Amino acid sequence: MNALVDTNVWLDVFLAREPFAITSGHAISILDDPEFGLYAGATTVTTIFYLLEKHRGRTTAFRTLRSLLDRCRITPVDESVLRIALDADFKDYEDAVLHATADAAGLGAILTRNPDDFSGASLRIFTPEEFVAMHHS
Repeated sequence: MNALVDTNVWLDVFLAREPFAITSGHAISILDDPEFGLYAGATTVTTIFYLLEKHRGRTTAFRTLRSLLDRCRITPVDESVLRIALDADFKDYEDAVLHATADAAGLGAILTRNPDDFSGASLRIFTPEEFVAMHHS
């Protein structure tokens, strides 16, 4: 299964946000296996950089993004994705954009800590806890 990892899950790991960091990191590690596919949205990358630079400094932000880009594939956000997201039935436009880019890339799921934000999703939605439990049973 290929899955896009929501911005909040990446930030749990990169900012060591408790109590989420360990389970989010574990879920990302499972997706990093060749059996799966680890993806991030292009908008997620810029958000991660902004927040890491603000909280951990520029050097850490660049180092972390290099590691992220080495580790996963990035789904593009273009005009088509942005327009699809405008017409989607989501409360939050950012979530609609992530869903639209994941769908356009042919991914099967989104990993998020906020599944209610994706209630209108056509893709499978998993929390990190659900994903880890599903792959360790």
